Amino acid sequence: MHADQSSRRCFSTAGLDFDGDWGRQYTQTVERVIPGYSALFPMALAYLKAHLSPGARVLVVGAGGGAELAAFAQEPWHITGVDPSSHMLAIARARWQQLTAQARVDLVCGEVADLPPGVSFHAATCILVMHFVPDDGTKAGFLHSIAARLKPGAPYVHVDWCDQLLDCESELAWSIVRHYLAAVGAFASDEAIGRFLDQAKQGHPVPASRMTALFADAGFVDIQRFYQAFSYGGWCMKRGVSVLG
Repeated sequence: MHADQSSRRCFSTAGLDFDGDWGRQYTQTVERVIPGYSALFPMALAYLKAHLSPGARVLVVGAGGGAELAAFAQEPWHITGVDPSSHMLAIARARWQQLTAQARVDLVCGEVADLPPGVSFHAATCILVMHFVPDDGTKAGFLHSIAARLKPGAPYVHVDWCDQLLDCESELAWSIVRHYLAAVGAFASDEAIGRFLDQAKQGHPVPASRMTALFADAGFVDIQRFYQAFSYGGWCMKRGVSVLG
């Protein structure tokens, strides 16, 4: 399957409605349930700043909610944020408008394949997005579409739920997660935790070894792990010289 065709259907198969109830609660929920969430964005920013010059064009994949936009706001960059959820983009836009920002931002309701042809970027991020995408060729197409939009050598930051420390088919694993969420007070009741776990089980995590294989297949090089918390992982890497379409 061609990369653009694969990436276009990635969110339609995720089983979660980001323009409905799930989207309304997502931005608040994610901060409570992911260990070290608030540190992800300063780490991503540090990696990008080490590589980029003023005026750089940065692609933010899954920009809804606006966390990356807020973190990058004071940098002299041109940021293009894409997200298929109009509701999540509205949250991002409102958050951006509250900032005294130096960066220039364009928000696109759609996916990477919907960006104008010929537009390339000096860097990209994709934070907590791809675990909603099934590994039936769609994850591969999703990453290929990002790599194809980057200039050779461009830095890329990717954070995802990866099935490594916790086996997602194991009841013990879900019990550990339940106890963690209760310990940090992520939800007001056991019933609310249960509802969240039911939603989480609709995701599509893969082992960390599979993640790095997908990165390499999409043409990324210098792949380095910079973050690990339970089954969440973060990688930084660069777009190689050649990328297959």
